[in-house]
Amino acid sequence: MLFFNTELNAYIVVEVKTKESKPQDIGQLEFYVGYVENNIKKSYHNKTIGILIVKKKNKFVIEYMLVVKVL
Repeated sequence: MLFFNTELNAYIVVEVKTKESKPQDIGQLEFYVGYVENNIKKSYHNKTIGILIVKKKNKFVIEYMLVVKVL
């Protein structure tokens, strides 16, 4: 899911999995965040945020968060 937070002036990519996370889930989130950074985000927007939510023991928890680094 892709959201835009007006207070943060940033896009937020949210990936929800109905199972425990695997290393490739983080790679997929990084791909989506990179796509937003390179193709959607404007120069006046803040860094894109990525959030991975997974299911653990009948609860959904934030497993991983990512903020794009400036190179």
